[in-house]
Amino acid sequence: AEWMPGTVLAITGPSGAGKSSLLGAILGFVEADGVVELDGVALGPADRTNRIAWAAQRPELTGGTLDVVVALGSPRVDAELVQRSLVWAAVDDVPRDTELGAAGEGLSGGQAQRVALARAHYRAIERDSRVVLLDEPTSALDSVTESRVIDGMHQLARQGRLVIVVTHRRAVMAAADSLLTVEEVTL
Repeated sequence: AEWMPGTVLAITGPSGAGKSSLLGAILGFVEADGVVELDGVALGPADRTNRIAWAAQRPELTGGTLDVVVALGSPRVDAELVQRSLVWAAVDDVPRDTELGAAGEGLSGGQAQRVALARAHYRAIERDSRVVLLDEPTSALDSVTESRVIDGMHQLARQGRLVIVVTHRRAVMAAADSLLTVEEVTL
């Protein structure tokens, strides 16, 4: 399939149908047949993790201040971009100097999910990633916060990025530009 920048694509389907595995295959974490191309150029697994920003279904956070956690893997912390990313992910209610324990201890489930989204936003902007993958980004959020995150996904798309979001949430599906349904296949 070919998906274009400037689009929010929602992927939906029953649990266990392979939605998260599809994102894993795009990132090169799951072995799969086929080729992942960006701008007509095939990407190897190492290229994918450098050129694609993503947030997994279960946030994998580290300890440290929010600045350090959001900028994880970056050569330096851009405090202004961290703040923009926290606002984008609707987690600006947590002070940036909050010291998180190992695995993000000190945050609620919804806050951890939003910090992982802030990290994906940070990477997308810092690395100018043309593709952003989000796996169930609003599953632990209330409808008001979910609406802010949906607005943020469209903001990234308007910047010329392809935003691919795996979701079961109706609001996310309704707000997407395109919808892909993955069906469970039994052999």
